[in-house]
Amino acid sequence: MIIKNKILAGCLALTASIAYSAAYSAESAIGIATAFDDGSGHANYPATNVIDGDTSFASRWAGYGSPVNLTVQLAQPTLVSEVGIAWGRGDQRTYKFEIYVRPDTSGSWTRVFNGESSGTTAEIDFIDIADIEVQEVRIKTHSNSASTSWTDITEVKLLGQAPDNLEPESEICFGSYDLPDCVAAMSAKGGGTVNLEAKTYYLTESLILKDNVNIVGQGYDTVITWPDSIADSINEPLLYATAVNNVELRDFKLRCHINQDPNSYDLRNDHMGLFLEGSGDPSQGEATSNNNLYMERIEAMYCSNGMHIKGATGVTAIDLKLHNNGNTETDLFHNIYFRRVADLVMIQTDDNVGGYYDSPRGHGIRASHIKNAYLENLKVTNNADHGLHFTDGIYDTRFVNLNVYGNCANPSGTCNQIKCYGSPCDIDYDAEMETNIIK
Repeated sequence: MIIKNKILAGCLALTASIAYSAAYSAESAIGIATAFDDGSGHANYPATNVIDGDTSFASRWAGYGSPVNLTVQLAQPTLVSEVGIAWGRGDQRTYKFEIYVRPDTSGSWTRVFNGESSGTTAEIDFIDIADIEVQEVRIKTHSNSASTSWTDITEVKLLGQAPDNLEPESEICFGSYDLPDCVAAMSAKGGGTVNLEAKTYYLTESLILKDNVNIVGQGYDTVITWPDSIADSINEPLLYATAVNNVELRDFKLRCHINQDPNSYDLRNDHMGLFLEGSGDPSQGEATSNNNLYMERIEAMYCSNGMHIKGATGVTAIDLKLHNNGNTETDLFHNIYFRRVADLVMIQTDDNVGGYYDSPRGHGIRASHIKNAYLENLKVTNNADHGLHFTDGIYDTRFVNLNVYGNCANPSGTCNQIKCYGSPCDIDYDAEMETNIIK
């Protein structure tokens, strides 16, 4: 829980204690691109600690002298209404400080606050400032009530109007907060986008996907994984759903912990990156419980299945990067496995972006009971068994310019780069490119 103290015009006004949800309720949280100091910082406690999502004293910025300047910088000018500061030992001492802002990364500063911290909490104090468009915020600290020469700040947060590139129903889930709570909070609003920072998010149980709730990271530096304390024992998928609709997943990494030793007997078959365990077989005209899933630039590694999607209609996968998945004793575990899926689109936009490779025991892509699938420019290489393995009822499937080679590196039996068996195998192996395939 964060106790939200609002400091108004230099006077402290302590509002009622608020059980603050992982996604801020009143204003949008603004992502901070970087933090730096004026050279006063301790080498072991750098300025970047104030944007790591951790308010513990061990994860602090420490600046020596008076005054000392800590600056946080945004990726773009943004309307800011509140500045939140978690002071080191903030429940034991007060700090005298000023806040300055400027609209870009050079030029003159404008002072927006001059006062003292509350002295009541080591969590985040929020200071109301006049709504102003800024790109840099500077905290200038002069002294503290403990009369030490060190200024300690554990975390800085900014609230205000979300940048234009964030959707209206869009909030940032800071790395210190519980990701399932962020998703649940957005679901309670009826849907929207949970934006992740370029940090590691640790789960203690599967994250249950929710209808109309998107999860968008900042690239492969945004990681969803298990903490070391349970990573080698937990047998659950990182992301999971049995019935979910209208979800976008984009720009993050799923890191599992299946033993990568070639002689491993790791039998945690549910230790997946993404598992949609849905009902219905659309190849037989049945409705599915999972519908309209869009994925782009997702990496999954060291899982039993990088992704296992079954009972789904409307699955789009752009530039997935799935590798080193499938090192289990069971034949059904691969980099990705589609079962009972209709309206499937898989596209790789560039040979050097994404791919399906290096499964120690499984296939690059496995699929069964498929209706209306389009695969374009996929690079599928160096998997132990088949590159592509389609079976047990394949209808209206088109392959366009697939790059499949170097597979069958350690096959369990007869192996092919691309294989389809069973009836029907309705595949056009040399189909024409479809320009309007993504809806």
